[in-house]
Parts: sequence; structure tokens; C-alpha cells
Amino acid sequence: MDLVKAQIQDSMGRVDDAIQIVYKNVDELLRTGKFAECDDCLKSVMEWDSIPYSTEILLALLVATLPVQYTLSSRIDFRTRVEKTLRERGDWEEDILLGL
Repeated sequence: MDLVKAQIQDSMGRVDDAIQIVYKNVDELLRTGKFAECDDCLKSVMEWDSIPYSTEILLALLVATLPVQYTLSSRIDFRTRVEKTLRERGDWEEDILLGL
């Protein structure tokens, strides 16, 4: 999955377009059974010391992968890392990850 396109749109202030790119990419991977590739994407995001993606992109990844949360081995760790990142950025709000 190529998150660079989403990041570019996001940096241009086109947050909705960025989110749609994430949803479209994840949907394509899941519909074609490429669960390992989707899992690898989550792992690659977590490799950064400081995650370069916006809060909106991170939340979109969590929402898009929710239906396969028990299939993707790295998703629990990814959610934990997103929570840590949101807290560090000051973007944390009570219940922001509720249900994710």
C-alpha cells in the first residue's frame, strides 16, 4: 500500500482525499486477500521513531482495518502505537479510539 499519495494530499490540506486514498488502498488489499501486505503496511508505519502521518491518516488506517482486526497480527500493536502517538502530539481525546 502506498501511503505517500495520501500523505501528499493531506499535506496540501486535502484531508478528505487523503482518507479516501487510504480507504481505497486498504479495501483493494482486503478484497484481493492480500492480508499480509496490509499487515506489512501497519508494521512499516510503526517502524518510524516519530510517525510522519497525520492523525487523520492513522485513524483512517484503524477504521479501514477494523473488519480484519483479528486477521492482521500487527493491528493490536498498531492501535497501541497510534494511541501513544496521539498522546505525544496532544491530539488525544477521550474515546477517540473507542471501538477501534
